[in-house]
Amino acid sequence: MPTKNLNKKFFQYLYLISIFSSCYLIYLTAKFIKPDNYYSVNEITRKVWKRSSENEKNVENFLMGFKDFNISYQFFTDKRLECNEKQIVIIIPSRPNGFDNRMGIRSSWLQNLPPNVIYKFILGSTKNETLQELIKNEDEEFQDLIFSTLHESYSNLTLKTYSIFQWTQKYCPTAKYLLKTDDDTVVDVRRLQYWIEKHFDRYNYIFDEKVIFCKVWTNSTPFRDPEHKWYIPEYAFNETVFPNFCSGPTYLLTAKAIPAILKETPKHYFIQTEDAFFTGIVSEAAGIYRFQKDKHFGHEPEIGNLTIKCDLKGIPFLTSIYGISFNGTIFNEDNNNPFKGAMNELFSLSCNKSVNSVLN
Repeated sequence: MPTKNLNKKFFQYLYLISIFSSCYLIYLTAKFIKPDNYYSVNEITRKVWKRSSENEKNVENFLMGFKDFNISYQFFTDKRLECNEKQIVIIIPSRPNGFDNRMGIRSSWLQNLPPNVIYKFILGSTKNETLQELIKNEDEEFQDLIFSTLHESYSNLTLKTYSIFQWTQKYCPTAKYLLKTDDDTVVDVRRLQYWIEKHFDRYNYIFDEKVIFCKVWTNSTPFRDPEHKWYIPEYAFNETVFPNFCSGPTYLLTAKAIPAILKETPKHYFIQTEDAFFTGIVSEAAGIYRFQKDKHFGHEPEIGNLTIKCDLKGIPFLTSIYGISFNGTIFNEDNNNPFKGAMNELFSLSCNKSVNSVLN
């Protein structure tokens, strides 16, 4: 009898130790993967923008939520913004010091956008006051920056993407599509519009207008090594394979997909792989269909030897390429803009209708 009681106590202690160890491990893991300074509101950012009364910006508060924590932050909003009757709003995530890429894009494929398309660059905050001043001056000249108090860092990309959806839902809810594209990409917007009107629009009615068009990754597995930059603990996502998700450089969402993502997100734990999170885990749970459109999106810049495919009218499928880089040099409008070269190559694609044209 004493031996039986001793065994019972031993297993009780063992059970308590295992519970404590599991809880402590979850605590450490959660602490490890929290975004970088997500809670901090940059006072330098506030001061710089408040110095200029003529920039016509207001400060508005926002709240984003995950299953494991909530985050409050602010947008500096522009009174001059006009989103009515827009087919596409293009949001381009960019770093505060990404001036060369922004200028390269402004001087290439953003020239002569169709009137029913609007674009903005979105930047996080930085503690560098000189850089903040340069950004303010840049915005006063080009009037195309969205600025938030979320700290700019690679580990905060999930937060930055979340803020893109919140900004679009708040300030451009009537736009039919959101195109999220990185600041190393070139997009043929008019060609994309052709495919939207010819092909993509048809899917909206079939799938309750909750659709994402992109290059879809399938059968991808989460990284479980805590040292890996894309580490995902099992408590945050316990499946062995991600739901299908979109390749990050460029994807196109319908307007109705955005509130569905925002509604679903607080039910899930934060993870740092933003594309797998929003266009995979969250979209799957929200009933948003991801269409495989790798013929349209997701090609690297070397397209010279690519077999170009077109429809029967000779319009190429490919609408965007990514991976454009200055390779350590700086922007010069006259003789150093790799975006312009990539744009010329993408825009000039053509097909031999009798050979390469295909039906989609």
